[in-house]
Amino acid sequence: LAHCDAKDYTVVITSGASESNCLILRSTVEAYRFHTNKIPHIITSSIEHKSIMDCCNDMVTKKLAVVSFIDPDIYGCTRPQIIEKEITENTALISIMIANNEIGCINNIKEIGRIAHKHKIPLHTDAVQYFGKYRISLPEYNIDAMTVSLHKFHGPVGIGLLIVNNNFIEGYGLNGQISGTQQNNLRGGTENIAAISACIPTLK
Repeated sequence: LAHCDAKDYTVVITSGASESNCLILRSTVEAYRFHTNKIPHIITSSIEHKSIMDCCNDMVTKKLAVVSFIDPDIYGCTRPQIIEKEITENTALISIMIANNEIGCINNIKEIGRIAHKHKIPLHTDAVQYFGKYRISLPEYNIDAMTVSLHKFHGPVGIGLLIVNNNFIEGYGLNGQISGTQQNNLRGGTENIAAISACIPTLK
């Protein structure tokens, strides 16, 4: 469904989309600060899922990151050219959802990805409302990390995915926020095999 080569991407199994969103945000900020000794800048929109909004606001409050919250246009879309204007020398991540969970607008994530990669910035997208309904190619859209919630297409509640480009993981030195050796040290804890098994029919 993600149309990407398994050798180029790592799939991290989480408790849901909220954890996946927070995992990529906090891991990116932590890694960027560690390797550069600079406060990272994140670009997102002002109508993202609450998990993104609250996580970003928490990191701003704790002075862990600087965040630009871009307002949508009259159609509810986040314009790529506005995103590009917000890019700074310490922009560590752009995080924009594909399809909004409340108003249904679909962003031009392919163009946003092109802009992100032009400036050598990784792109994360919350694809919860999109994945499983439409075809999407992570390489074609320049998506470096993507959040998925499996209960949105007939899987059980309480399981999500974070699909991450291995170049992003290795280039930034991303680490998990829950310690443990499972899932390549990206998400500790014994995997929920029963929930994973229940998802297999939905992913075929």
